[in-house]
Amino acid sequence: MIVSLFDWNSMLPLVSLLLLATQTANEKIEVAVGQSEYRTFCHTEAPHYDSASRSLFFVDTYVGKVCRHHLKWNATYCTCSLDHVLGSVVPVSNQPDWYIIGLGPYSAKMYWDGYIPHAEVHILGRHDEDAGAGTVFNDGKADCAQRLFMDTKGNASLFHYTKQSCNFEKDIDNEDGAIYNGIAWNSANDKLFLAETARAVIYSFDYNIQIGKISNRSVLFDFKANNVSGLPDGMAMDVDDNLWVAAIFGSYVYQISTRNGTLLRAVKMPARDVTSVIWGGPKLDILFVTSSQHNLNDEEKRQQPRAGSVFAVRGLGTRGRRGNNAAICTAGCAEDGCSRSRCGQEVASPPASEFRRRWLPILSGAFAFLRRDSVLFWRFSRGKPSKIELLPWA
Repeated sequence: MIVSLFDWNSMLPLVSLLLLATQTANEKIEVAVGQSEYRTFCHTEAPHYDSASRSLFFVDTYVGKVCRHHLKWNATYCTCSLDHVLGSVVPVSNQPDWYIIGLGPYSAKMYWDGYIPHAEVHILGRHDEDAGAGTVFNDGKADCAQRLFMDTKGNASLFHYTKQSCNFEKDIDNEDGAIYNGIAWNSANDKLFLAETARAVIYSFDYNIQIGKISNRSVLFDFKANNVSGLPDGMAMDVDDNLWVAAIFGSYVYQISTRNGTLLRAVKMPARDVTSVIWGGPKLDILFVTSSQHNLNDEEKRQQPRAGSVFAVRGLGTRGRRGNNAAICTAGCAEDGCSRSRCGQEVASPPASEFRRRWLPILSGAFAFLRRDSVLFWRFSRGKPSKIELLPWA
């Protein structure tokens, strides 16, 4: 009688972990936008990479700021607090310096030149008034037809914007207790993937790109069934149609096959609460990873000093596809993003000055290169620089 020396079924989890560790040997994780004594981030989220300007946009959700990191000059600029919990930020197609944001329970159109703190906000509306208190917009992305999708958490819904009615229409209606998150499409644009954080699953839908409709929901990946740590949050697709999923409360970014729902890779991050991911860089081969310190206690913050930062992961051996801007109508209510509401009026926004648009990032970047612990801070009067201050480089 031959006795087996190994119980291969019990060895499979260990073998899988060894394979995942082997695949991650060439990764390099750096801080792209970090914490300092002069600038801190609480909960960075909803990254969007704009290839044309080589800029990474993201929000500091609970602080209520939209931020832009200029890769070429390694400089970061943020708006003032918009006094709402923020969801996504997506640039508007063919309208420079305009963005669609999730502004608490509202969708809004924001004008921001990308440098100075002041921003002007146009409320588009609230689209789920039948949802419970505390329901707010969460994630948002546009498909290749520039059709914008935004989801909510609380009594969660999924919406898409249609130019036929210049409004949002519901695709999924008020699932109690659900937290919808990352949105992604495959390269054929016939599948839409949606993370549901509270239930720890990633859903797959059939997608009709011609009319922007989803159908036939199924579970692609279940975190609990696969015994992986954390909960699914923001997601991004690579060119091989594999999802990269941020695992909040889990310290990992997971690569998951959309063809068969198998776990391909696990990337350990230096923060427990990983919130979202996006591909960026000149070759779209850098995976930017946002994170949070919002739910950490004081001891955990000391143990994870870089929590809340935006990380850059290189050497993954794959790359992503360009992000899409959103095509929308131009009407909306107006609100000063840093003071009081002026809803109901259409406000004409002044174009960004040539100096502010072209020379400010160059001068700030050049000065930062020459003196890396400081940065020029410009104050404007009537669109022209009136005061220059020297502040520590954050």
